[in-house]
Amino acid sequence: MAEVQLLSARLRCGSSQQRALTWHNLVSLGESGLQGEQVAKSGLMPALVAMLEQRPARRTKVQQQAASLLFEAAGSDAGTEALMAIDCVPRLTTALQSGSYIKKAKVTAILGLLSLCSKLKDVECNSMPHRHASLMSTVAVPEVVRVLSQAGCKSDPACTAMILKALEAILLDPASVHCFVKAGGVQVFDMLMAHMPGQLSSSLLSSSVDDDSKQLGLWAASKDVWVPALGVLSQVTKYSAIGSQIILEGPLLSLLLQCCSSTSSEVQLLALTALLSLAAVPDNLPAFAKAGRVMHLAAAMHSRSPVVQESALHCIKLLSPTLNGCHEMLVISAMESLTAGVQDSNSVMREWLESCPNDDGDSLESCSDGDDEGLMECDSA
Repeated sequence: MAEVQLLSARLRCGSSQQRALTWHNLVSLGESGLQGEQVAKSGLMPALVAMLEQRPARRTKVQQQAASLLFEAAGSDAGTEALMAIDCVPRLTTALQSGSYIKKAKVTAILGLLSLCSKLKDVECNSMPHRHASLMSTVAVPEVVRVLSQAGCKSDPACTAMILKALEAILLDPASVHCFVKAGGVQVFDMLMAHMPGQLSSSLLSSSVDDDSKQLGLWAASKDVWVPALGVLSQVTKYSAIGSQIILEGPLLSLLLQCCSSTSSEVQLLALTALLSLAAVPDNLPAFAKAGRVMHLAAAMHSRSPVVQESALHCIKLLSPTLNGCHEMLVISAMESLTAGVQDSNSVMREWLESCPNDDGDSLESCSDGDDEGLMECDSA
């Protein structure tokens, strides 16, 4: 601890040569596992933030290490308080405007951690004053959207995942989601899809997914990217009617439906959470009929997770008025899952089946033989 305090003093009062050597020593300490609590209590925080603000960025490695040290420090109460004391949100936002993509991702991660720490604390001891919370939404979020739209995100999935996780932590309230949508955040998701047409990971989508679906990629075939991305979309559908409309009118609706065929229950549930928010609004149902691909919901009904099964069933019930030829096929799939699925959701599924009419208005209790025509109509919807 004494060594860290000495380095902090040299950064404040030393000559330019001493400061350069001090930064070199800090990088070495950071790489050897300097603890965030030590950084928070050492007086280093202002110097670290100032280093991140420098533009044009000349010392890339030092800036990246400064961001790493700040992230470690921000996880402690002392670090959070120290960052708030130096008005960190606008300064960290400035730091997002220059430097390497790795540095920007790490700075975004700091903002996300600060936002999450603030919102998880009790209101009485909230370490982020209202002004900082407001700046997080109105100032930081648009800049994070701009960073996400940059070319680096298409070639560095690890950094993109870091940014998306931070966004997920920031977008926990209507105000921040509104700023995200206003800044064009949903369109950025559309753009990223269009520029990453690679194969979807076999670990995320089952082999039964059709060839067209496999051509749609989301940045990288990585669960680390998919999970926070779907978390962000879930927040948008929960809090923003405008953002939801953009999702309905673009390719993201089809993507959400495709994710129901994932072999990851976490991915399935996040996609279904967003779909349920969208399907709960009757005016949104025609968009589902236009998007097609609702047969991916059948895969979710065969999930080993009862929560995923019931969410998929609830979504199908909401979509029933627009399913047309898919309706019978989904019902048949539900009946099959009664024997293969999780027992906890069987009673819910059976209750729906017994009361569910087919397209001709007849009871579907005895419907056990489907035809290919319905499925073809479903795929071409």
